[in-house]
This record gives sequence, C-alpha cells and structure tokens, in this order.
Amino acid sequence: MCVTRSSKSRRALLALVLTAPATTVGSLAAYVFLPGATGQGIYMAARAWIALAPLVWLLWIARERISWSGLPRESRREAWLGAGAISLAVLVVVFGGYALVGERLLDADALRRSVETSGIGTPLRFVVAALAISFVNSLLEEYFWRWFVFRRCAELVGEPRAVPLAAALFTSHHVVTFCVLFGAQAGLAASLAVFVAGCVWSLCYLRWRSIWPGWWTHVVADLAGIAIGVQVLFMSAPG
Repeated sequence: MCVTRSSKSRRALLALVLTAPATTVGSLAAYVFLPGATGQGIYMAARAWIALAPLVWLLWIARERISWSGLPRESRREAWLGAGAISLAVLVVVFGGYALVGERLLDADALRRSVETSGIGTPLRFVVAALAISFVNSLLEEYFWRWFVFRRCAELVGEPRAVPLAAALFTSHHVVTFCVLFGAQAGLAASLAVFVAGCVWSLCYLRWRSIWPGWWTHVVADLAGIAIGVQVLFMSAPG
C-alpha cells in the first residue's frame, strides 16, 4: 500500500497526539490535582499506555516490523565509545552544575516531603526505587521517546527539527515532577537540563539508529542524580 508524505505526516501527528501527552497528564494527576491513590493510579495507567501504545500503533496501524533496536556490528565500537564520552560529559555537567548553582536553588525540604509522602523516605527504599528508575524507567523512556516519538516527529517535521521537538515533548512531564520535588527554581533549571539531554539522546538515536547507547548515558545521568539525592536526603542535616 502506497502512503503519501502528507498522509504519513497526518498519521504521525495523530500518533503523537494520542501518546505524547500521557506522561504529563499522569504527572499532573499524581503530583498536582489528585495526589494520593487516585493520582498514582492515573500515573501508572499513563506509564502502561506509553509501554503498550507504540506496539499497538506499529503492529496494527503503521504495520511496521518490531525490532530490538540492535546496533549494526560495524557501528558498535563507535557507538559505545561515543556513549562513554557522553557519559563522562554527563557526570561533569550534573555534578558541576549542582556544585555551582543546584545546591543553592534546590528546595531540600520540598524534596524530603515528597520522598516521605511517596513512601520511600528511608535510605534503602529510596535507593531501591531510584535504581529501578535508573535502569527500568530509563529503558521505557528511551523506547517510547526515542524509538517511537522521535521517529514520529521525524515523519512530521523532518529529522533535524525532530530533535528539539521530541526533546520538548520529553521534557514536559519532567517540568511538573521536578517543580514539585525540587521547588520551582531548581525544577525549571533541571527541566532545562532534561531538554538538553533529550536533544543529546535524540541525536544518539539519529546517529546510531539504536536506543542502547542513549539508554546507557541516560542510566549514567540518573545514577548521578541519585547520588546527589542520597547526599541531600540522608547525608546532610535538614535546613
């Protein structure tokens, strides 16, 4: 079946409308409008939606082949060397940015309240939850935001403009979450960093056509954030 460029763009737009806002809706419900069991239920439903909707779309609507986003043998060395270099840069930016401005902007009391409300106020619970976010949630996000959303954005506006567009969509729910967890100033600063990171991860996918190098750098970024969170929550005296 022949699909024209205009019909492909319309289909990509429909896919984005049906999927990209889900995480923002879930975050608004959980953190702003319906905190508690109802909001958390909506949040989890949104996560389930972004896990399943791309598969449904690709298999039954776009009728594309599902792949594991594997790296071609000839590009593996370059991809992993690139991921290693980006990971080092991530560590410098995260720890350097926190030391320069983040410590002043962060509302540590707001973070402590949010962590305690979520039931992960002990060091063990916090680290277990944070590790799950670092390795499992980051994989879900790379699968959804790069493997699915970035490609739909590229079908809609072309690959160069898809980089900031996909990154902006990826950032939207982080603005809600970060402003609640860290306070408005630190939340907005962290969201700007997420937008930059989203551009980098989209470029990783564009370069290597695989989510795995970007996923590894995503894990490194999350682990760096965990290290800061542990220091603020459990190794510093309350302000």
